[in-house]
Amino acid sequence: MRFEFTPTPEDYKKAIRIYYLSDVRLWIIFGLFGLPQLCCSIYLITQNGLKNGILPIVLLFLFPLFVVYLLVLMPLNFAQKVKNNERLRAKTTWIVSEEQIVVKNEYSESKLTWDTYQRVIESRAYYLLFYQGNKGLFQMLPKRAFFTVDQELAFQKMVDSKVKKYRVLQYF
Repeated sequence: MRFEFTPTPEDYKKAIRIYYLSDVRLWIIFGLFGLPQLCCSIYLITQNGLKNGILPIVLLFLFPLFVVYLLVLMPLNFAQKVKNNERLRAKTTWIVSEEQIVVKNEYSESKLTWDTYQRVIESRAYYLLFYQGNKGLFQMLPKRAFFTVDQELAFQKMVDSKVKKYRVLQYF
């Protein structure tokens, strides 16, 4: 199978958001630490006003600001870097076989066996293939790269048989 696409800054922005929104561990940590901190801040402000100083107000906004940073500012910042780096916007070709995935553009070529990938996340518009060695690093394949629905179904079937963890996100 062969797929071609030209990555856009918008692709990178959406892929980063999908990555953070799908990271269950991150949201558990937010829930365990962020929500109690948020509740304590609200309680202190409603009970004592500003008698405890400005710290409860700062803590009140800290959690939402971090979420905005992860889901808005960080993807926007990376999209701006993509706009300035033609290597990240180069037309990319994927050649997928039973043995390996070859990803190449005019600047580089990678030949990776299926064992390289630990997990795959499928969203409405993208596939994110995560590496074994660095679980925070992934390759992005936009679904618009497929020429036909049958080609995408064949890719799905191959990924499902080759990669142990395959997760479909309905809402992203």
